[in-house]
Amino acid sequence: MFKKFLLVLVAVFSLFAFTACGKRTYKADGVYTAFSASVNKGAPQVTAVTVTIKDDKIDSFYIDCLQSTAVKTDDVVTGFNFNEKTKKELGYGYRMHGKRELSEEKYKEYLEENDLLEWFEQAELLEAYFKANGTTLETDKDGKIQNVTNVTIADSDYSKLAAEAVANAKAGKVQNWTAYVSGTQVNLVWAEGTVNEKGELTSLTLDTLQGRFADGAVTWNEKAKQELGYLYGMHNKGDKENDYTAQDLKTTAGLDAYKAYLNKTGKKEWFEQANLLSDYVLKNGLTNVKVATGGKLENAPEGIATITVTVSHYVDVMKALLADLK
Repeated sequence: MFKKFLLVLVAVFSLFAFTACGKRTYKADGVYTAFSASVNKGAPQVTAVTVTIKDDKIDSFYIDCLQSTAVKTDDVVTGFNFNEKTKKELGYGYRMHGKRELSEEKYKEYLEENDLLEWFEQAELLEAYFKANGTTLETDKDGKIQNVTNVTIADSDYSKLAAEAVANAKAGKVQNWTAYVSGTQVNLVWAEGTVNEKGELTSLTLDTLQGRFADGAVTWNEKAKQELGYLYGMHNKGDKENDYTAQDLKTTAGLDAYKAYLNKTGKKEWFEQANLLSDYVLKNGLTNVKVATGGKLENAPEGIATITVTVSHYVDVMKALLADLK
């Protein structure tokens, strides 16, 4: 009997030792984000969900969305600008339920009297639900969330992004993003990296997803710049001095001619310049990366002196990502 008890005790101790000394569930403590670009009534928006890992456990979720406002001339939409504040930052000012003529205090009273919650309050309920129950939501045919009490909003990628953020935490994939509009072009820019078990950055890349405004609405591209590679065609323009004519990059001959032109002139495609910058920052940090008025590099050190693209937004997201790791 004593021998059997001893065997059980040894088994329990072994299981405890394995759990205590085993691998982490998540790569490292820290902040992990997943985001997606979409369109709401023709207007571009970016939705993001962040999960914070503490002591190898999920400490909290954070849901937010950056929307945009139409620019109009004589009631005709001529473009969009991203809002200065996200839905969360707007708080009661978002006015999910209308009543913009009311003061904030009167609006709060209206919500209480009608048993309604503002968007940020519903987002907080979802955050708590994700932490307690996991990232799966039940929705109806219109996407409205059914299994979280007092939540009436649709699942606008929240559950998908929450699951992706958790997966990123397990893989050690860190991200930080920003979005801006330049003329009729919409840009979602992000820095992406991986961390080791100590939370140290081991890789770093930059990317951009673009979209175009036309016919009163924005359409996002299917591929980001890194995925496009040489097909982005940053320098694919006529160049009489070097006897180069713009090519059809969808053809093998056109792509080969474009690559030969880049090689001849020493020009670098967007992804090559972005990789030069991110590789430099990974090795040396941002101390010597200076941005001049206009967004170009200023007094660039050796290694990134050949970069000609505007870098201000890339520097911003890398700075934010590095700050998240501290």
